[in-house]
Amino acid sequence: MSDLMDVIDTIALGFADYAWATEIGVRRRKEGGQKDNWPQDSMDKAYKNDILGAAGELVVANLLGVPWEASVNRFRKDGDVCGLEVRASNWVTRGKGLKIKPWESEKKPEMGVVWVVAVPDRAQQFLVVGWCLAEAGPVVGQWYDPSHGRSPKTAPGWFVPHEFLSRELVPLLDMAIAWMEAHP
Repeated sequence: MSDLMDVIDTIALGFADYAWATEIGVRRRKEGGQKDNWPQDSMDKAYKNDILGAAGELVVANLLGVPWEASVNRFRKDGDVCGLEVRASNWVTRGKGLKIKPWESEKKPEMGVVWVVAVPDRAQQFLVVGWCLAEAGPVVGQWYDPSHGRSPKTAPGWFVPHEFLSRELVPLLDMAIAWMEAHP
């Protein structure tokens, strides 16, 4: 784990919290209009990704001490947790960096994007790696399109390397508080 030792925090979700995130992840997959006619290995991965995403959101909410909406809607334009976008990945896919989607850097450049990585072989443990503003994507990130424009399932984006991410918690908390004040 030496390449990501400089992180904001390590958070362990308790059983009840992890079960809650799992429930929300499964509901996202079932209610999100996704077709269940994919090959089984693709469906298994899709469910795992939705559960991982929900768990990552709950980790960030717990870290900041703010409420988690636990929304089933996966396509919110105002962020996942109090206006912040959360990217959760497993340990294997961490190498490219924090993904910033093109619409985020164009339409919400001041939005904070937080990266959470699941710890391997430690169920319910997560590293909060760091964060950056969406506008940093085109500036310091490397463009990557895994499907070379052929598949909407693997959307392209800028990947911001670990060393360009902030570990400062106060500005992130300030963004969340400002969002909560603007959205009572």
